[in-house]
Amino acid sequence: MKYYKLDRDTKAYLKRMAVDGIKTPADIYSVNDFIVGLKDLSLWQNIIDCWLMRSLQNAGSGTNLYALKYNINNGTMVNGPVWSDAGIVKNGATQYITIPRNILGGNISRTIIAVAKRSTAQNIVLSYGNLSATRFALKTEIGGDRVALDAYNGSGNDNFGITNANGIFNQIAASYDTRTLIFKMNNATATTSTISMSFNSNTSNIIFGGWQIGNMSTGLSTTPFGLISDTGFTSNEIDSFYNLYKLTIGKGLALP
Repeated sequence: MKYYKLDRDTKAYLKRMAVDGIKTPADIYSVNDFIVGLKDLSLWQNIIDCWLMRSLQNAGSGTNLYALKYNINNGTMVNGPVWSDAGIVKNGATQYITIPRNILGGNISRTIIAVAKRSTAQNIVLSYGNLSATRFALKTEIGGDRVALDAYNGSGNDNFGITNANGIFNQIAASYDTRTLIFKMNNATATTSTISMSFNSNTSNIIFGGWQIGNMSTGLSTTPFGLISDTGFTSNEIDSFYNLYKLTIGKGLALP
């Protein structure tokens, strides 16, 4: 494929990095296939933004994590997380990635998706919201070798856990829409709840590696991907997204 055949949003992604002196990522064709696939699934327009954390799909060095869609959503790697071919590696104790909160829109509906490998202790892979208010948190847990979702609406708390498989990479997804909360690992059967959620875009934080600044995880972890949408993906849409991820930017991670 010649660069002129790339999707216009792939070209925009490259241009934003090139302005900062970043060379074209080596795996840009997988990135292009991912973007085109999202558009074919009619999901691209519903995604606020997503973050490709494998070194061959992003800057691969430095502290700036480029968002796939808009510069305003670029993340900052704090206290020395390390780029790798499999994703950004964080020690959990002091290292994390923060995303600007001004991206979140005003909708109540939300979807968050992350791909992560089980850490050496409990790890908050992706947290969205506020620790003392409404929040989603996708987690990997050493006990029981699980992935889990912590959903808190300010007064009530729902925790869902799904058995993991020997610390391999997994996609973890949570979606909320019209009082229905969905939690899925990969394309397994969804766990659902009727907990009521109401997110405040002005106070909601996005953190990879902890609840919020000053309240980090404890385990070494590797994260190749994260996404936030202001619509609630259906269970079938989460499955379709998972299949697309495996075939494109998730190649080589041995996702189940």
